Amino acid sequence: MQSSQDESPWVEDDNAPSHHAEAEWTGLSTNFTTAGYRDGISSGKEAALQEGFDAGFARTGAPRGRELGVLRGLAAALLLYLSRSSPAAQPAQTRVREIVDKLAAVHFRPDEEATALHKADADAQYGADEAQGQGQSPPVDDLRALRTQLESALLEVGLNVPLGVD
Repeated sequence: MQSSQDESPWVEDDNAPSHHAEAEWTGLSTNFTTAGYRDGISSGKEAALQEGFDAGFARTGAPRGRELGVLRGLAAALLLYLSRSSPAAQPAQTRVREIVDKLAAVHFRPDEEATALHKADADAQYGADEAQGQGQSPPVDDLRALRTQLESALLEVGLNVPLGVD
């Protein structure tokens, strides 16, 4: 005979199929909730990072890159022009070669406008010294000085070429 405790509707049998199904459902539900939460966090971070990159690139990266490209192109063209000129153009050719070499060394790095998060990413990517502007790349002020030197060299040889970068 079964005891009254076994017949009670309040006593659960751990081996009953409904108990296993309930435990499995709870486990699956917890796993999917956790996975969904992680996916949501990842998607949110990616969207925020992409938005920040797009804004920074449009405001800073593209204009600086364009300016550097124009200056490098003009300096290389002027160097070629001077190399095909008379030997009297040798001193100007030497100065322009120095400008070309310095422009080739310019590589933009994150600057002080970057947020702490971007600085941490830059430190991880470039190393702390370079990300703080202590690397091999000349600062943006040097780029302005090189632009002035290039404008001067163009005028010296009688070429009035508007740089058109601002």
